[in-house]
Amino acid sequence: MTKKEMDLHQQNRFSIKINKILQDKKDNQQFLKLIDPKYMGVYVVDLKKISSVIL
Repeated sequence: MTKKEMDLHQQNRFSIKINKILQDKKDNQQFLKLIDPKYMGVYVVDLKKISSVIL
């Protein structure tokens, strides 16, 4: 694979990742709009990033 082909491949992978991030963001915004009227507040928690939980 030539350097140009590698660069194009890397740009394509980056573009796919960006499009996925944007789609996920759009999906999340739609979800929050749907449930927003039913709740006073909405919290989104990533359990993978929480090392301990205090109750």
